[in-house]
Amino acid sequence: MLYGFQEGGSTGAFPESGLIFDEHGILYGTTTSAVYNGSATGNVFRMKPPVRKGGSWAFSVLYNFKGVSNGDSDGAYPTGNLIFGKGGGLYGTTLEGGTGQTCGYAGCGTSFEVFP
Repeated sequence: MLYGFQEGGSTGAFPESGLIFDEHGILYGTTTSAVYNGSATGNVFRMKPPVRKGGSWAFSVLYNFKGVSNGDSDGAYPTGNLIFGKGGGLYGTTLEGGTGQTCGYAGCGTSFEVFP
């Protein structure tokens, strides 16, 4: 096991997308549940490999989504795989958020960019 997620924490839970590596062997992924400001809306995370064989991977959160409680939401519940862009940014999508009102109060989803 590289890392064990726990529901209800700021590190997130329910990683439903695949992981991707960068050229340094660092893993990136998303969770659909991470507590931020009282809401569990997901995050983007990275895991750096251990310095020596058998060591622990270093887990850190790169971005916590703010959710859908305001009219200009950054998104919630990231799903699908991340991809790298030319400038080193990570790109992905969320199930909810944005400003589209045709999907109800939660919006129709967003696309996002996060820089490690």
